[in-house]
Amino acid sequence: MASPKLLLLLATLLPSCGLLVADFAPMTLTVVNNCAYPIWPGIQGSAGSEVLEGGGFFLPSLSHRSFPTPTHAWPSRIWARTRWPTRR
Repeated sequence: MASPKLLLLLATLLPSCGLLVADFAPMTLTVVNNCAYPIWPGIQGSAGSEVLEGGGFFLPSLSHRSFPTPTHAWPSRIWARTRWPTRR
């Protein structure tokens, strides 16, 4: 019979290995602006990852924007920038 340490190691590593090759179901990400002023959400993936929505977009007050996410692991960040200069 396998030792408890080996079983613990396998229980820890096997799920992690699946994440490296697994595809995920299609999802939609929605960014909501409940502020009384516009925001500019920034989106950044890790090196080599897709750039979603051009890396960011303008979002008026009390509005939302939805977009599809990749169907694979996509390490990323989303944050809201305020008082960003408009260059349009």
